[in-house]
Amino acid sequence: TLVNNFQELHQDLDRIKSMMRDDMKNILGPAPNLLLVHYQLYKLENLRNTTMHMAKDEPLDVKVTLKQYFGRLDQFIEEFEEYLWELSRNMIDLIKNKQGAVIVRLIKIIESEEAADAKSVSTKTERRTSRQGLGNKKSDKPPREAKSLRSKFFDVLHDEVSRKFNILMERVDKEPI
Repeated sequence: TLVNNFQELHQDLDRIKSMMRDDMKNILGPAPNLLLVHYQLYKLENLRNTTMHMAKDEPLDVKVTLKQYFGRLDQFIEEFEEYLWELSRNMIDLIKNKQGAVIVRLIKIIESEEAADAKSVSTKTERRTSRQGLGNKKSDKPPREAKSLRSKFFDVLHDEVSRKFNILMERVDKEPI
């Protein structure tokens, strides 16, 4: 139930964080927990969104308390995303180390988040249409902040490839062929 999930939030976070740290010990390793960590975080993020949505009409002090309660989750989501970007920056080395499965997991996570973003945009459009009197369906789905991980992924990948190319060009300039 929602109450049980709420009560077990910090225990779940500790367990998930431990799994991620195990994977992070070797950035070029197999990262066997990557999908599970993402799935668990996704569920906790939905719990937060649902709780905050349910509290939208509550007094400000209730909202502030909830925001503080979920602060650790928000911080961990940021850490997880930074881990995704670290994996992205190491994509060439992952390929060299025959860790294609890590790349597949990374892409699955990005695609999953993109699908959730698209669903969120669709829900926001439904809400707007409903408020304008153009629809009769009221959505009780909690709002979700779009993450745009695909675009961030390509930015990180572009920056890393550019960085490696510049290093290579500096070497060529120092030691002409």
